[in-house]
Amino acid sequence: MRIDRELLNAMEGLLSLLNPGEYGVADTDPKAQVIRDLAEAVRGLGTPPVVIGGIAVILNGYARQTADVDLLVARDDAVPFLRAIEASGKFRRLKLDRWRHVDTGIGLDICVEGELTDPGRSERFPSPRTVDKIHRSVLAVVGLLDLLTLKAKSGRAKDEADFVCLVKEHGLSESLLAGVVDRLSDQRVKEEVSRWWKRASAEVERERDMRPTWGNE
Repeated sequence: MRIDRELLNAMEGLLSLLNPGEYGVADTDPKAQVIRDLAEAVRGLGTPPVVIGGIAVILNGYARQTADVDLLVARDDAVPFLRAIEASGKFRRLKLDRWRHVDTGIGLDICVEGELTDPGRSERFPSPRTVDKIHRSVLAVVGLLDLLTLKAKSGRAKDEADFVCLVKEHGLSESLLAGVVDRLSDQRVKEEVSRWWKRASAEVERERDMRPTWGNE
């Protein structure tokens, strides 16, 4: 019997939420294998790539499913990185910045330092050398402040959702908001972050109003 890939991903995601491994996904989750194979393939690069995207969201406090692995790569290591993963035989190129893990079918998205985070924006990806990191055994993961900044720079609907959930999880710290804004250069993006923050605040208030009052009378 053939199992649908989306159903399999959902099942693996549920298992990871119940039994998260070192990268926030279960050790049996195919994404854990992708990370191990990446680390082996890029050993020796001048600047190790950093895991961003959904896995970083999970490790920074918001448990959700994620289908792919996203990496931030230094500009001067971009060509050696691509050559290394191709030479490993474990990844197949779909586009220059989009690859697929041969054994598992998991997608790999590559974000290069200095490239635009979105064609319609002026914000660019930072260097993996300078971002805050959560250190893990094979590859580091971007820390909270720079993860929120990346979400703001990209500006997609799922980035907004992740941003809102993460800042709610971390208590809507004003210093966190200030840190993100300081890392942005586009005024329109700063204003967008302000709207996202207000949305998070409104959701916190609404959730507080909906809590049962039993025992408080």
